[in-house]
Amino acid sequence: MERIIGGNIMMQDNTRKITYGAMMIALFIIMVAIAAYVPLLGTMIMLFIPLPIILYRLRYDRTASLFVTIAGIILSIMGGLLLIPIAFVFGSLGFVIGETINNKKSKLYIFMAAGLTFLIASISGILCPIINTLSLSLIRSRNA
Repeated sequence: MERIIGGNIMMQDNTRKITYGAMMIALFIIMVAIAAYVPLLGTMIMLFIPLPIILYRLRYDRTASLFVTIAGIILSIMGGLLLIPIAFVFGSLGFVIGETINNKKSKLYIFMAAGLTFLIASISGILCPIINTLSLSLIRSRNA
């Protein structure tokens, strides 16, 4: 595909990138909400939550896909605070898997990177509320 700077073709490419990103963010948030609020279907859909981020990363560059991932995590607040840790874990997982596939790494490398990312994101998702609660209790005890 040709790219003409300042012409119509470059504008079409940016428009497609933004439109595709918005669709992937919407799909990501819907899947996260289903995973959090629908009992049996949510368990099965958890396998597919990273797919919109992976597909976007395979089609577009790193900065655009990082923006889509962060936007998906931030916009998941609309579904409630319960969705933020789920969106963080699966958003970062999708970004890492997409990045390793795009860099043509081996299947073992992709598996290990995904496992390590899932572990780190899950632990941080658990520790952040605990640290927040402890810091609030320390602040309240100092003011009392």
